[in-house]
Amino acid sequence: MPSSSLLKTPLHTSVAQGLYNEISSRTSRYYYFLGKTIEWEDETLPPYPIDSDAYEFDTRKEMITLKEVKATDVSFVIPKYTWASGTIYDQYDNQYSTEVQGINLTAPGYGYGSAPYIYIGSTGSVNWTANTVFIAGDFLSYQGRYYAVTVGGTSNTVAPTHTSGSVANGSTTLKYIAHNDASGSGATASCTVLDGEIIDIQLLTRGVGYLDIPSVTIIGGGGQDGDAEAVVTIGNTGAQKIEDAIFYVITDENNVYKCLDNNLGALSTSKPIGTAVDPYVATDGYMWKFMYAIPLALRNKFLTEEYMPVVTALRNQFYSNGNLNTIRIDAAGSGYTTGAITVTGDGYSEANPIYLTGYVIGDGGADYTSPTVSIEPPFDGVATWSSETLAIVNQKLAYNDNIYRVAVSGITNTTGPSHRFGIVQNGDAALEYVGTTATATAEETAGEITNIILNQMIRDIQVENNGAGYTVAPSVSFTGDGTDASATAVLQNGSVIKIVINDPGTGYTTEPTVVIGSAWTASTVVTIGEQIYQSTRLYTVTGDGTTHASIAPTHSSGSASNGTATLEYVGSPAVAVATLKCGAGYSTNPSITISGGAGTGVNAYFTYVSSTAKLIPIFSNESIGSQWETTTAYTSGQKVWYETRLYTVTVSGTSGATAPSHVSGIVANGDNNTCVLQFTAYMGQLIGVQIDDAGVGYTTTNINVTGDGTGATISADLSPGDINTLQANIELLTVDGRIMNCPVISGGWGYGGNPTITITGDGAGATAEAVIDNGKVVKINMTNYGYGYRWANVLVTGTGYGAKARAILSPYGGHGKHAIENLFARTLMFYSNISRDKNQGFTVNNDFRQAGLLKNVRQYGNTLNLTSIAASACWVIAGTINTTLFPADSIITRSSDSARFRIVTNTGTAILVQSVDNEEPAIGDNFLNDEDDLFTVSAVTPPNADKYSGDIIFIDNRQAFTPTEDQTITLRTVIRF
Repeated sequence: MPSSSLLKTPLHTSVAQGLYNEISSRTSRYYYFLGKTIEWEDETLPPYPIDSDAYEFDTRKEMITLKEVKATDVSFVIPKYTWASGTIYDQYDNQYSTEVQGINLTAPGYGYGSAPYIYIGSTGSVNWTANTVFIAGDFLSYQGRYYAVTVGGTSNTVAPTHTSGSVANGSTTLKYIAHNDASGSGATASCTVLDGEIIDIQLLTRGVGYLDIPSVTIIGGGGQDGDAEAVVTIGNTGAQKIEDAIFYVITDENNVYKCLDNNLGALSTSKPIGTAVDPYVATDGYMWKFMYAIPLALRNKFLTEEYMPVVTALRNQFYSNGNLNTIRIDAAGSGYTTGAITVTGDGYSEANPIYLTGYVIGDGGADYTSPTVSIEPPFDGVATWSSETLAIVNQKLAYNDNIYRVAVSGITNTTGPSHRFGIVQNGDAALEYVGTTATATAEETAGEITNIILNQMIRDIQVENNGAGYTVAPSVSFTGDGTDASATAVLQNGSVIKIVINDPGTGYTTEPTVVIGSAWTASTVVTIGEQIYQSTRLYTVTGDGTTHASIAPTHSSGSASNGTATLEYVGSPAVAVATLKCGAGYSTNPSITISGGAGTGVNAYFTYVSSTAKLIPIFSNESIGSQWETTTAYTSGQKVWYETRLYTVTVSGTSGATAPSHVSGIVANGDNNTCVLQFTAYMGQLIGVQIDDAGVGYTTTNINVTGDGTGATISADLSPGDINTLQANIELLTVDGRIMNCPVISGGWGYGGNPTITITGDGAGATAEAVIDNGKVVKINMTNYGYGYRWANVLVTGTGYGAKARAILSPYGGHGKHAIENLFARTLMFYSNISRDKNQGFTVNNDFRQAGLLKNVRQYGNTLNLTSIAASACWVIAGTINTTLFPADSIITRSSDSARFRIVTNTGTAILVQSVDNEEPAIGDNFLNDEDDLFTVSAVTPPNADKYSGDIIFIDNRQAFTPTEDQTITLRTVIRF
């Protein structure tokens, strides 16, 4: 009896995830083991392992070395499909199956007085029998041939044999249906007729088991020429399960994309590009969704000809390149109103590894006139940008000293690029700003170079005081000798936490002054809601008017008139300072060349500082409120603060002469206990860290919080599990419940103009429009993907009849939310490199033939789990041991009891051996070879690992391989769950 149950892919994935989590969290420890130095019976054809206790015991006897599978040695993998032009890819579809999804009405026919019968495949057919009365509309089968009764009557005594057209059989007439539909059954449908034409076919049951497209037979009803075809969701590659479909690809840039629409099964000719969160439609009509980029570390370990790793930001390993992506607050401190974070370590900012900050003239040379300065660019192989020229992806182009990487191939514009941030379209191409060649001018005195004037740009804007009381982000401007710099302030709880540079400007020789917001000026019209500052005070305009002609505001609480305007004190203005750099994108100190006249001999070079990751502290601004003062009336609910402590007034009253000092509970403060204060919190605690630039290359780091508070400490998690920022963005920003594609089930007929597409369901916002060809709906294009859909219906209304469509819903969380689940990963790849590993200090130049995985092996001689990274299952026996008489792979026997040991390697003074009979050697033992040559044991070292403990979960028999110090041996084990 067939099973009525189904194990879904998520169960297999869950099992794999459980094992993966055990390794990454080290709740269990897994080890690769190597063994079997003795030849197979046929060295070219290793035997298949046998699942038996006896075979497992023999495998354990052969174990020699063990190496831990670390968190960075395992990854989910999926089959690798490399994008190639001219290929038809499957589209993501959650309804791939062997069911009939619907009926496509291809012709309405004519003359139908009643609804005809609809037969799908063989469903509904009855066996032809002789001398039987059949009526028009019956569906008959005989020896694999199917016939429709078009004229009722009594069948002949001879069975029908014709394979085309209509032929009389007795008094009946049978029309041959040229299809054998043995692959599936159970689908049924009915139809609706209007004015003699079929206007709709309704699928009643979907059936099951259709491995190809069944026929649809329309008979009866007095009409003719009605035609339809079944719709079974089969991928262009033949897949009838989403897990088997080729709906994702990897490109030569190691980016992975999911196909959400294959343009009705067209050829893919435009390579998917970009890393945007939202999907896009390529020029060939394919809709691609960027899923993830495979980092270098994963490519080196897990990218093969057959498999590629799956990246997710949810606590995966080695997915960053030494980024500071996980920052832990160890102590929140208190009293901070402003501060900064300094980072020191061995990493740097990837965009600007070093900053050119100044110069040194070691020798001014002589005989220079009208000197010019040339500085080496930050990149090699940079071409000059040209108008209306083909630009190729990853090519670097220079224009006006700025350097761009071609992000999207295409023909360039007629005007050159000028942006110095991000990616901007230039003609059909898209150019990413990556750096600027440093420029400078030189001054000479009496032919000697005496000064170099650097043309600088803004490198960074450090907020020295976050300010408080802002209701909208203040403007940011600069005063200095440069031009074009622009920046934007970012607010957090009324304070400026950082300033983002939009354009670093040009031509600065000294640091410009950063102006945040608008300063108070005399006789100026101000309007309600504006914010202005004077000295260290920030005000909000609460009454329209004109500021005083000469007197600036000085109040530090409440509201006061200033001229005819009213200004409310709300806090303090932010303060920031700018630092400069010369050029951008440099990773090494460039050369400086000065020429002019007959000048020679100058020696000048840049000074520079290494860049670092940039972290922004976020402090609680609980200090907003009133500073506690003596003999002041406070009301219930009011917040007051003193030093670093915040209190809430619970009983109204007048404060006393002594400031509050309690750090918990409720305490009276004031005469006759009339003012009661509840300790609420320490003010100015570090409550978060914003990662502005995670940097790259960090293996060690020291992070310090500075500012006007005390006690805050943070540290970076550089252990496995750093989150890849790009991937985190993809997962965090993808939208749940979108409808990206609405396949047409039935094109219908008679549609003119633009029929209306109505999408209903439990989500919102999805809209679409139909594409009409010869009165049929051939495609539905989404105009808004909507969100939040778990179910959706698609209705086509207009002047025609019979059109139907369905919605393809995104997986839970959205496309890209969790790549492992989205791509149905259920396979783990384990990796190990054993090229330079030693065993008990021995270099094992022997050949191995067996590898496998062992879980929770114990230490030798006790019940504790093995925790070392590498371990040995072998004994070390010391003595004077002739390498010729006792070679590798030979058996030695203890003279006292014939216990056997196999030599793995022999140095002449010690041997590494396997215990064949699970016996232990001892000092003083005598061992013999087959010729009775003898040596005596002078010292013994036991194994690290008990090879008879733990669980063997995988055995792999291989052809012989020999790890050496000069040859890297990489093991990759693939296990599908």
